[in-house]
Amino acid sequence: MKRRIPSAAYHEARHAVVAALLGMRVFAVSMPRDFPAIWHLRGGVIADFDHLARHNRDKAEKSATAGLAGEQAERLWCRQKPWRHAKSSRHASFSGDHAYVEEMLRPVIEDSEDKQRTIKRLKELARALLATHWSYAEGLATRLAERKTLSGTEVKRMVPSKR
Repeated sequence: MKRRIPSAAYHEARHAVVAALLGMRVFAVSMPRDFPAIWHLRGGVIADFDHLARHNRDKAEKSATAGLAGEQAERLWCRQKPWRHAKSSRHASFSGDHAYVEEMLRPVIEDSEDKQRTIKRLKELARALLATHWSYAEGLATRLAERKTLSGTEVKRMVPSKR
C-alpha cells in the first residue's frame, strides 16, 4: 500500500534539498509543529546561514533560493498531477517564505526592480534544481512524512552537497 505524502512534507523537504544542493549545511528539517516549542517555528529547515553575513549578496541569494524552494516545489508537485492542486495546502500563500526571502535580500538589494528581477531569477533556479533533483526531494519528503523530523545527518546522507 502506497502511503500518502502530505504537501507540507514536500514543501519542507524541498527547502532542505535546495539548501543542501547550494552547499548550505542543514541541521534539521521538520513537518509543521514538530520543532520544540522554544524554537517558535511551525515547521521548516534549520540551516547554517549566518545572519550576520547576510550583507554578502551571494550568501543572501543562496538562502533566498532555499526559501523559495518550498513554493516552487509545491507548484511542480501540483503540476505532476492536477488533482493535487485542489488538495494543496498552499501554506498560507507562502507568506512566511516570502517574508524570509524579503528579509534576506533587504540588506543587499535596495532597488525594487532589481529585487523583483532577482527573486524571479532565484525562483527559476530553485525550480530548475528541484526539477533536476526531484528524486532526492521525493525520497526526503517520503522519509519526512514517516518521521516528521529529520536530522542534518539524515539529510546529508540522502542529498549530495556541492561543498
